[in-house]
Amino acid sequence: VEYAVTPQNANGRSLLIFRYTSPTSWAGIGYDLNNNWVWVNGAGQYGNLITSGPDLASGNTYIVKVTYSGSTITIWVDGSQIYTGSVTQLPTGAGKIGFRDWNAAHVHYDNVTYTSP
Repeated sequence: VEYAVTPQNANGRSLLIFRYTSPTSWAGIGYDLNNNWVWVNGAGQYGNLITSGPDLASGNTYIVKVTYSGSTITIWVDGSQIYTGSVTQLPTGAGKIGFRDWNAAHVHYDNVTYTSP
């Protein structure tokens, strides 16, 4: 999935939701704050992927690309790969995609492209 993301305030927390099948079964990859990129699942589990990734500053637009195959996740920001690795806590079955922001975040999403492997 590739998309443009533009944080509108300093709480630019944004999450790509994928493999969604129910409120308790989904995978999420995204940006928290302070250069921290995270994973989250519908069971309420979460963790850090990278704590020194690019910051998503308010008012700037970034192109984020996330690929997933099995438990392997790869993230690019503006064409630069920032993470690749296995996250075994995420579901691996097919599902829907969407977006989420949290904790008073205000984020715009645009130009969403999904490509099946």
